[in-house]
Amino acid sequence: FLNFVADEWNGTWGDGARDFTGDFYVEMAKDLERAKFDYVLIEDKLMVSTAYGGTMEYDLKHGVNPK
Repeated sequence: FLNFVADEWNGTWGDGARDFTGDFYVEMAKDLERAKFDYVLIEDKLMVSTAYGGTMEYDLKHGVNPK
């Protein structure tokens, strides 16, 4: 859920017109603080992105993910 790629502009959850501002991370930090979390470990990705051309081919070909 922390992988940032440009949103689909016409998808069901699309919000492609909005710029990435980092608000997601600020809101997540506030929510965790409100829930009294003491520690959060954000691990490396467990997925291979399909952001380029809608397939995993680019990431796998160039060794981008997973690390």
